[in-house]
This record gives sequence, structure tokens and C-alpha cells, in this order.
Amino acid sequence: MNTKGKLGSKAFRRILDSVSPKRDHLGAHMKFESLFLNRWNRQSNFENKVYESNPNRRFWMFIGIFSSAFGYGLYRAKNSKNELFRFGAAGSLTMVVNDFALYSIESINARSKILRGENIGFGDMTRQILKNEGLQGMYKGYSASYYSIIIHGFVYFYIYKALKKAMKDFFNPQTTTQKALIYAVASAFS
Repeated sequence: MNTKGKLGSKAFRRILDSVSPKRDHLGAHMKFESLFLNRWNRQSNFENKVYESNPNRRFWMFIGIFSSAFGYGLYRAKNSKNELFRFGAAGSLTMVVNDFALYSIESINARSKILRGENIGFGDMTRQILKNEGLQGMYKGYSASYYSIIIHGFVYFYIYKALKKAMKDFFNPQTTTQKALIYAVASAFS
């Protein structure tokens, strides 16, 4: 017996039959839907309670997942035979390390000018941030920079290497000046 059609597969019909033995499929479907939604709401309420107790949990969970994916991509790039992929991954990692090292300095500089309306000294602003917010305050807003710099670093270095290689093959430079010009053009376009 072919049960596909109005109500779907045999499995769905069995679920409907277990909810409503009268074969009132519309009512059974509504009951099934309400059971599903009640379960979903209970789960959502549980998640909301967890996130209300620790509002940074979702943020750090996403950072962890994103960083794990980035780390896996770097691992795959290390073992890749594609030179452009390896170069892009190395550039991406370099830019992430550089951005992480310098972000707190940029953050302190911007916050000293914007938040107070006057130019507070670097040392004073650093002490104030560390006192009020701790070390985490030095990297406030870093996540947006983190995500963008990974993609930007990969794309920049991938395109740079590809253009440089293509231009070297096409023009066959002989002098250092010609090579420097090729590097400059590849850098400007990427």
C-alpha cells in the first residue's frame, strides 16, 4: 500500500496513529505539533536559563567552534599540495597573531579618545581599564576583528601569491627592479 501522498511516509503515519488512534489526521497532526513545540519550548527555556546565568557562554562557544574550524583549516593547509592554499593559510595565521598582539593597544588608544572626550594618557587609560574591567576589557570588541582578519588574511595572501606567480610567468623579470615592480603590483591588487 502506497501511503505517500497527502500525509507523507509510513513513518509519519505511524507517528500520527500513535498520537490519535481515531485516524483523525488533522487533529493528530495538531497534537503532534503541539507535543513537538512543547518539547522545543522546554529546551529553549533551559538554554535561556543557562545563557542568562552566563551571558558570555554563547559568545565563547561560537569563538571556540570558529577557532576549531580555523585550526582544522590550518592543519589541512599544512598538508596540502596546493602552494596557494598553504600561503593563504600562513598569511591568515600571521595576521591573526599580529592583530591579537596589537589589538589591545589600538583599543586603549581609541577608548581614551572616544569614551572620555579628551585625550587621556595611554598608561592612565590602561590602568583604568584593567581596574574596572580586567584583562578582558583590553580585548572588548575583538571578536569582529578576529573573524574578519582570518578571512581577509587568507584572501589577501592567496591572491597576492597567485598574481605574483602569474605575473612572473607572463613577464619573466630579469632585474631586481622588475621583480620589485611585480611584487608591488600584486600587493596593490590583492
